[in-house]
Amino acid sequence: NEYNKKLHKDRVIQSTQYDMTTSPDEPYYREQYWHWIKKYIVDENLPNNGNYLDIGCGQGRLTIPLAKLTHKGRVVGVDFSQPAIEKAKQYTSEVSLENIEYQHKDILEFLKSSKDNSFDLVLFLEVTFFMPEYELALKELKRILKPEGLLFVSFRPQYFDALCAIKNNFWDDLDMILKERKGKLFNSNAVFTWQTSKEIHNLMEKTLQFKTLDLVGIGCCSGIKGDPHSFIMPSILDKREKESLMELEIALAREIPDAGR
Repeated sequence: NEYNKKLHKDRVIQSTQYDMTTSPDEPYYREQYWHWIKKYIVDENLPNNGNYLDIGCGQGRLTIPLAKLTHKGRVVGVDFSQPAIEKAKQYTSEVSLENIEYQHKDILEFLKSSKDNSFDLVLFLEVTFFMPEYELALKELKRILKPEGLLFVSFRPQYFDALCAIKNNFWDDLDMILKERKGKLFNSNAVFTWQTSKEIHNLMEKTLQFKTLDLVGIGCCSGIKGDPHSFIMPSILDKREKESLMELEIALAREIPDAGR
């Protein structure tokens, strides 16, 4: 399981050229993520004047709505990609938000330097996909979360990667996808990770002692270019069609978490 960390990091940083805030399909998926995030912020009566963390924040696509909702609190966005952080600062400035602090820093380095019980909420979204040490990060996140804090974390399903490999003719990757849970896929220098929903549940509940409030699939019927379901891209739909797709995917999210992107 050894890998070249520099090549891996360079490849992941290169991937941040894809702007999660402005790319045509991503506002739709931001809205879908936000549906679930906002629901639990409200349901769990989270304070709007606390400390919140978006670790692996990218260009701030969810940092910004979080800061708007929790306007009396302090939001910290952390990413190891300098270009992504610069974009996040730009987009934050454009909407005149002043309660976000962005830091260009390694994820584990930031987490290990944070105090126990220091955050009310953490977003850890679309990071484990490219982070071989994600379990170490989750252990640190448990330490820095307050006892009643909320953690939102996303994982890449084994099923999704299997379909990606087939769709894009990476047939030689299938054996690894079936037998392993991390490795180099899709002819890339990046090391990917993937799991099943059952494995995720066991990791969160049994190994890490979190209480799982929900397990859902994001974008279980649609996708962006290269995804298994890219024949249904939100950006090609009109407003009514997009709203119908959103209703469908939210309704199915709990039933087929392994189909999410």
